[in-house]
Amino acid sequence: MNASDCGCWDASTGLRRWWAAIGAVLLGMALCSGTAQADERWMLVSPGGHTSVSLTLSPEGGARWSIGYRGARVLDPAPIGLDFAREAGTRLKLLDVVPASHDERVTGLIGKASVARDRYREITVRLTDPMHARTLELVARAYDDGAAYRWRVIGRRDFRIAREIAGFGVPATANVWAMPVKDFQSSYEEYYRNGTRDEVVASNGLVVLPVLFHTPSGVWGAITEAALTDWAGLYLTRDPATPGLSGRLSPRLDDPAIMVRGHAGRHASPWRVVLLGRTPGALIESNMVDVLNPAPDRRDWSWVKPGKTSFPWWNDYYWPGASFTPGLNTATMKAYIDFDAENGIAYHTLDGYQGQAWYGGPIGPNGTPQDLTHARPEIDMPEVLRYAHARGVGIRLWTHWKPFSEQVDRALDTWASWGVEGLMVDFMNRDDQEMVNFYTEVARKAADRHMTVTFHGAFKPTGEIRTWPNMLSREAVRGIEYNKFDANPGSTPEHEAILPFTRMLAGPFDVHQGGFDAVSPERFKIRNTAPQVMGTRAHAVALYVVDENPLAMVADSPVHYRGATGWPFVAAVPTAWDETRVLAADPGHYIVIARRRARKWWLGAITDRTARDIPVSLAMLGPGSYRADMLADDAGAPQGIAARQARVDRRARIVLHLAASGGFAARLVPE
Repeated sequence: MNASDCGCWDASTGLRRWWAAIGAVLLGMALCSGTAQADERWMLVSPGGHTSVSLTLSPEGGARWSIGYRGARVLDPAPIGLDFAREAGTRLKLLDVVPASHDERVTGLIGKASVARDRYREITVRLTDPMHARTLELVARAYDDGAAYRWRVIGRRDFRIAREIAGFGVPATANVWAMPVKDFQSSYEEYYRNGTRDEVVASNGLVVLPVLFHTPSGVWGAITEAALTDWAGLYLTRDPATPGLSGRLSPRLDDPAIMVRGHAGRHASPWRVVLLGRTPGALIESNMVDVLNPAPDRRDWSWVKPGKTSFPWWNDYYWPGASFTPGLNTATMKAYIDFDAENGIAYHTLDGYQGQAWYGGPIGPNGTPQDLTHARPEIDMPEVLRYAHARGVGIRLWTHWKPFSEQVDRALDTWASWGVEGLMVDFMNRDDQEMVNFYTEVARKAADRHMTVTFHGAFKPTGEIRTWPNMLSREAVRGIEYNKFDANPGSTPEHEAILPFTRMLAGPFDVHQGGFDAVSPERFKIRNTAPQVMGTRAHAVALYVVDENPLAMVADSPVHYRGATGWPFVAAVPTAWDETRVLAADPGHYIVIARRRARKWWLGAITDRTARDIPVSLAMLGPGSYRADMLADDAGAPQGIAARQARVDRRARIVLHLAASGGFAARLVPE
């Protein structure tokens, strides 16, 4: 295949000079060949012609990249590269530039879609570094819904990365949504800010990925990363000396001057990803982050079963009128297992109560040493597990990461022998290289024992669920747990309307869902036991469709669910999907999303504190008529929610009437 077959650029001597210079400029090294004498530009175009990646070299040797979409400029030129620590005098030689194209149907995905198309054009630039016995590869890809690049370091010696230069030329006038954080010790549990680039991203401040932006040319985009393995997590900042936004890696704790320690062999950076679309909903529909990850190994993964889990920590074991004393004890666990079995809830999670974990240690962030292979005396763990197995309910266990990290194999072996389905690991609050590797270690060792994993107190996902299907979800989001204790207003309706366009672009997020004591923001009160949620009941129910979470929680008390309008919908709604469509969207204001599982479609819509009527088309439906089981805001109905039925087909155009902080949910069943 030649370069013209791939739609890349002319493989002329100018191209060779340009790539020679790129090695000198971006890698902080000198090349044997000369540099370009005038501005030169080459362009990589996606298969459908939507996305273009432009690469430019100035006479001074400065290499930059920029991105266009459907003829409009999206990202201005910005530098990219690697800075190897404590290396000088290196001389690089260009080996070759290899174009390629790819088109594959990817199956077996878990989350927003079960099947995706992995279609792109690509070039790989190979540079040799004889002094350090090393080859460097820069791989760039153009998809119709975005662009990505990564570095590969191949050699016989260890290396250290002091800095990765990852520039994204977001225009100063772009509208930006991002989450600022104080430092690299973060659980990603802050609010998002919206404004111009410089209003949202402070000079030398940090924001986490993903970052959503809307350009003056009308293009929607988001910056994130994919396939984060054995590297440090990426943040963005605004460096006054460089245009747009610049990347910063989370430093290692053992040597803060070093971001990445690499070993001899083949070592790859994560993909630096820019998602693109004409609408914000197109970014949600994209599968690019997932398909940029490697396929799973060839073991049998059929034991991984997405599903919902009861989670009593959030409601503080609220169960008035119970014949038992609610808390961390055998009787309470059995009562939850009975409720789950009666309602088709797949799992029950043992967490903590009144500051103590199920294994007896503190649930707080200090993580003092504890034996994780024994339950506290009030829990007869063999009996709980026997009872759960008999009733067809899986058991999941929460653990603080620190004591768990000191006994990973022992704890997992014990829990596997008990028949535990999975675990939740909490309070890491870092994404330096060592912590990133801990996540991979836990996913691998849990998979060896047929156990699933979720992470709380975590950094955002980067599509690892494709490689490790047992890594079902993770937190990295501010949710309604803050409704229990924080002086700030917990999870607000407008915050919940921002999350699908920011955090959810990185992958599934695990939040405490299903609060049925739903009140207006004006009436909301913070309370630890039986907490409230902001918005209407329909809003709370719709989040099970709006939010992507293969292990969705039903976190309220069974006394709030039994006989409640909306509960049958929650009990029945799937947690993994075959297809996702966004029908209407305005980040921070509203979203209407449709998800398909087999032949049924499920709709979810939420709004901020503004009541609105949203017209939507049902053109995504198959042929024939569908029965629509609907839940809608109704101030005159009990709990402010009404259940209705209608018959619709693909020609229908319906109007959703959402109250302030309201919602709408529907199940569409073919007749």
